[in-house]
Amino acid sequence: MRPKGICPNIGTLFWDLIGVLHGRYERGAAKPTIEVASKIARILGVSLDYLVGNTDMELDKTVIDRVVEIQSLPDEDKSPILYTLDNCYKTLVPKRLSQNKKPCIPERLLCSSLTELTSAPGSTPGMAS
Repeated sequence: MRPKGICPNIGTLFWDLIGVLHGRYERGAAKPTIEVASKIARILGVSLDYLVGNTDMELDKTVIDRVVEIQSLPDEDKSPILYTLDNCYKTLVPKRLSQNKKPCIPERLLCSSLTELTSAPGSTPGMAS
């Protein structure tokens, strides 16, 4: 299996590294441990769920990185960010669903909201300074 965007040479090198095990996995003679499967997913840059076929959705690394950054913030800093995300989501999703489009939050909107929040410390979320 090679996810979109992964160079065939990387996949070849990767499978060469685990050699015999790959053949056994392909034939069904062995199954990787959860630790090995997790490492394979990490090397391929996909989630474990995606690797084992539980989901067709690939997770966007940029979004995951931002979520991790937000998660590491103190609660008082997280609160206005989550407030803004909730409001953007509540506004955009019904509109997109009525247009039969996938829900999304445009990155430009998200970035401008986050910039406004960080440039106005102590201001009430969603209110002009």
